[in-house]
Amino acid sequence: MTAIVEGPIGTEAVVLDAVAAGAIDLWHPVILVAAGSGEDLPRVNATSSANDPLAYGVVVGPKLASGKAADAAGDKVNIVRLGRCKCVVDGNSVNIAIGDALVTATSGHGVKVDLTGTVNAALLQKLLAVFATALKASTADGDTIPVDVRAAGGTAKVA
Repeated sequence: MTAIVEGPIGTEAVVLDAVAAGAIDLWHPVILVAAGSGEDLPRVNATSSANDPLAYGVVVGPKLASGKAADAAGDKVNIVRLGRCKCVVDGNSVNIAIGDALVTATSGHGVKVDLTGTVNAALLQKLLAVFATALKASTADGDTIPVDVRAAGGTAKVA
């Protein structure tokens, strides 16, 4: 996997073009935000919210000289909306196992979410915030692991 420096893993992923709302690190989950004036593509930004139901996908490129996918607002980025790609995670706080559901964290990384318990509004909000499934285990913060991105997020809001 270290040979993959940008883009999805495999050819089956759905990759969409978007406009960055600011600097965005490669392999990080992004959320939808309001489009800028005259923009036809969706606008995305890094998130700093835990369990963000607006998680839209994972930014996979292009890899710029800075190592980021976007250095500034207006840069075009590629988002995996559905399919396999790399994602930066935090497996230190709560270890991530293969098959674990991932949501956003305040660090902007993916983290394991606990989906057990009584079905209530809090559990439903977590479920709506799941953006990917871990395809590799992680026990460290800042690990980059393969994930399978789900296309369910990005528009879900829980009142």
